[in-house]
Amino acid sequence: MRSGRGYRKFSAKLIGILTVLAAFFIYSNLKADIREHEATVAVLPDKSMLQSLVHDIANAKESVYMAIYMFKTSDRNYTDTEMIKQALIKAAQNGVKIYVVMDDAGKSDITTAANKDTGEELKKAGIKVVYDDKKVRLHAKTTVIDHNITYIGSHNYTVSAINYNREVTVRIVSGGVAEDTISFITSVK
Repeated sequence: MRSGRGYRKFSAKLIGILTVLAAFFIYSNLKADIREHEATVAVLPDKSMLQSLVHDIANAKESVYMAIYMFKTSDRNYTDTEMIKQALIKAAQNGVKIYVVMDDAGKSDITTAANKDTGEELKKAGIKVVYDDKKVRLHAKTTVIDHNITYIGSHNYTVSAINYNREVTVRIVSGGVAEDTISFITSVK
């Protein structure tokens, strides 16, 4: 047990450290670049995300930006994710700019293997596909359509996420949210 004098020194140091930490967190939150936007939001749980996303991609006129942790279309039974891939390819054929960034953790990673397979198929269709730095993990699941519609949520583009997992994604209609999200997507290197 600490003596009275030792306890007071320890307490003073602890209070000093906590004060510095509190000041840092307050300062960093005041300096954070947080932008708020007006928006219309729809919550899309589980499989309801698929139809909405495919519809919006199919109706894109200008651009689709996507950052996705896992996009798996290589197995024969993956018709749901194939619908997303085909909507992207058709949009690209119609002159829509498509930019996809996916995770790349290394050669032995199952996510990287799935992403590389899907990425090659998209590249063959003239779609720009990039991968993040292997030193970091891209875990985002977001898509922006025509600088106005943004999907952000927990769904990977896999059969498990769409059919078996409990997932939720929001569809946000807001030019401001879209632009902020595109800035994030295009910053991933």
